[in-house]
Amino acid sequence: RVNAVNPGYIQGEPIQKAFEVRGRARGLRTEEIEAEIVAQTALGYIPGPDEIAGSVVFLCSELSRPVTGHVLDCNSGMWM
Repeated sequence: RVNAVNPGYIQGEPIQKAFEVRGRARGLRTEEIEAEIVAQTALGYIPGPDEIAGSVVFLCSELSRPVTGHVLDCNSGMWM
């Protein structure tokens, strides 16, 4: 079996720092940059590392036994 996880943005310190840099460049607050990104998702939030890890665990488990050749987008519906 060959599968992959395509996470997109992952909530945490590194992405918050990236939002700060983008905010400074555009003259916006970090919260405004994050809100712009969140607004692009179908589920209305940026998933955390534990949620991404859960998707990986699923693909490594017997629950995904019939799945192969799949890229699992784990991005709260940013790309569909």
